[in-house]
Amino acid sequence: MSSSLEGRVAVVFGVANKRSIAWSIAQGLHRAGATLAITYQNQRLEMEAKDLILSLPGAEAYMCDVSDDAAIERLFGQLKERYGKLLKAPELSVTMRRFAPEIVYVDGWVARPGLIRSDVPLTVARALARAGGMKTGARTGGILILRHDADGTVHPYEVALGSYAGAAAEDPLLKSFDVVYVPQSPIAAVADFAQQYYGKVPFSASFTVSPTPAPTIIVPQVVAPPAPAPAPVAPR
Repeated sequence: MSSSLEGRVAVVFGVANKRSIAWSIAQGLHRAGATLAITYQNQRLEMEAKDLILSLPGAEAYMCDVSDDAAIERLFGQLKERYGKLLKAPELSVTMRRFAPEIVYVDGWVARPGLIRSDVPLTVARALARAGGMKTGARTGGILILRHDADGTVHPYEVALGSYAGAAAEDPLLKSFDVVYVPQSPIAAVADFAQQYYGKVPFSASFTVSPTPAPTIIVPQVVAPPAPAPAPVAPR
């Protein structure tokens, strides 16, 4: 993009996380000099989306569910009040209704360990449910969330089942490439375990794209009809 958007206001709808197409577009508009008003859908997405939006200097975050006409009307009221001198009508509006799926890995004392993909944000409880639940004897008071930062450090976070079960506000929200590990027994050196274990998680496998097999072409063949059977000869 060129710098021709200096002094203009762009409204981008539907940033959910750093893998959203809308987020990539917002970054491009920001580099081009646009003043940005960026929306996210709801409170469930607020924590991650709002942090992203506010990381762009001058950008402002607004909650708006684009499937709700009343929410859109409220938003444009806010935009008119905030950008009244600049915003006669949006200079640019980009709406994204889908975002890249969450990918997490659930392991340890669960029924079905492995990679989990989800089109909606995952919490610890949802991820464990998708993995078939915890096995009998799991250490529910020491579930680990392993999170890899951009600097290469793996940070472990310990949560207890009793502290979030049944309360959505206390159910930790996961980020893509988090690992949820359910131990069967206490882990002595959690930080060392996290650093060593995370490197073995097969996240790279989730990006393997198998080539589409070539279609099988059946060539028709002409088959000669079988020779007729000899006519029976009646006894004389």
